[in-house]
Amino acid sequence: MVVRYLASLLFKLIVIVTLFVAFIMFVPESIMFDMNTEAMNVPLPPTLDDYKPTLRMKYLSIVASIPGPESIGYQNGRMVTGAMDGFLYEFNLNDPTTAKRLFSLVNEKQLAASNGTRISRPLGMKFDSKSNLWIVEPYFGVYRVANVFTSSPIIDHVFDIDQTGQLGATSRFLDDIAVQEKSTGGHILYITDVSTKYALEEFVKSVLEPDRTGRILRYDTDTGKLDVLADGLIFPNGIEILPNNNYGFLFSDIGSRSIWKCTFESNEKPRMTKIISHMASETDNLRLSANGQTFWLAMLKPRSEANPDLSDILMKYPSIRRFIVRSVYLLGATLEFFNQIIPLEVFEHLANLFKTLRILTIVAKPGCLMLEIDQNGQFLNSFIDDKCTQMTEIREIPSTNPDERLLYLGSYNNPEVRKIILTR
Repeated sequence: MVVRYLASLLFKLIVIVTLFVAFIMFVPESIMFDMNTEAMNVPLPPTLDDYKPTLRMKYLSIVASIPGPESIGYQNGRMVTGAMDGFLYEFNLNDPTTAKRLFSLVNEKQLAASNGTRISRPLGMKFDSKSNLWIVEPYFGVYRVANVFTSSPIIDHVFDIDQTGQLGATSRFLDDIAVQEKSTGGHILYITDVSTKYALEEFVKSVLEPDRTGRILRYDTDTGKLDVLADGLIFPNGIEILPNNNYGFLFSDIGSRSIWKCTFESNEKPRMTKIISHMASETDNLRLSANGQTFWLAMLKPRSEANPDLSDILMKYPSIRRFIVRSVYLLGATLEFFNQIIPLEVFEHLANLFKTLRILTIVAKPGCLMLEIDQNGQFLNSFIDDKCTQMTEIREIPSTNPDERLLYLGSYNNPEVRKIILTR
């Protein structure tokens, strides 16, 4: 009797699981979110020997409590960052523990015009030589701010994201910016256009699919000319001008775990060269170091072929990945349904995390890689922090001690800016 009961129970369990899997895999997209997953096999390095730390940590502290300081601008001893609440914040190196909320770039009229489909969330930012701050608003475009640290900032919406529609597809998610200063006094803006399919809050979907609508845009502020320098990219992210304001830039491509270098021929035709491939982890922002000649790469937890992460394995199996994506989305939709019956903030928050798949980033293993390279992709220095989470940028400022590297770390999700001193 016991054997028969257990066999019957096992059979029912198999039927239930089979029906659930069939529902997840075959319910039409008109009813539940779907994506065209494809197999991705971007090899990891055989070992992490090339990434062995050359620097050690001397000091670490939290210097400013700011919600999600994704990118950091530095000018004459003062720092500015953008936060989750849509505002810019200043923190002074002489008193970095006191963060001052400044202002929001996007006004109420712009937000109202989007009918709630767009939010303000400052991302990539750079100062030019005249102390103008250039900032990417992922849903709106590029803003330039003069007198950012004063009570009378001048805010100019330089580039509207809707202008990308003239390229054939309108962007839904702009990320980072590199600023080229022209002899005329104007600027050429190089912008990472992550996706024409997914918005900022859906960035996890862009990686998991993967979404190949990423582009590198070029915009001339003098002429208003907009063109595409590269397309077919999977989540182009950080971008930085070459040293000494030379024409060209480096950028990171998350999907291929690579770093690209763009230079220009005499006819201004771009020449794209992949200078690093098959990296040990994904690169977020990349920034010029304090010497202005090398670059710091903010990277996720490093892995190797001998020790891959679960995500590396899943990228090779599109059907399994699609099942996980739709299951997570279904749980989010279920929580959203319960929230409509019993409105609770926790239901609303969790529903958003699951439906956008951002819950998958929260459960990711901790660990960060800080890598310094030259403009040709040569590894110079590295440091691995096993406790670090969700680092998005490394901003180095000059140190009074030539044997120390003074770094400020940004994060898209963490509620603080961290200061770290590295030394040999």
